[in-house]
Amino acid sequence: MKTLIINGSPKVDGDTSALLQPLLDQLKGEVRVLSVADHIQPCNDCRSCWESPGCTIEDDFTAV
Repeated sequence: MKTLIINGSPKVDGDTSALLQPLLDQLKGEVRVLSVADHIQPCNDCRSCWESPGCTIEDDFTAV
């Protein structure tokens, strides 16, 4: 099983990260945690993805 967790807290080692740790310890399989502290930009509604696959924004979310 694959699990993607998106942590919306701007604090890298904050309370949300601490609360996530027990969950991460229990999960089996491939687990990926993304944080807004990573280089992830919001959609700018350019609609390029409507015409061709992929996104024009090159950030850490591209790998997902």
